[in-house]
Amino acid sequence: MPIPVPKKKEKQEIFIQRCMGDKKMVKEFSKSKQRAGVCFSQWKSRSRL
Repeated sequence: MPIPVPKKKEKQEIFIQRCMGDKKMVKEFSKSKQRAGVCFSQWKSRSRL
């Protein structure tokens, strides 16, 4: 299951909202705190992608 990645020039707030609402993410990580952790981790690692 691919985890969303930040788009070029996408702001953090927009990415986190998109990631948190992603249907696959909601299904895989039903607990919002866990999903938020994954989304913020993706945001932090965006420069390495």
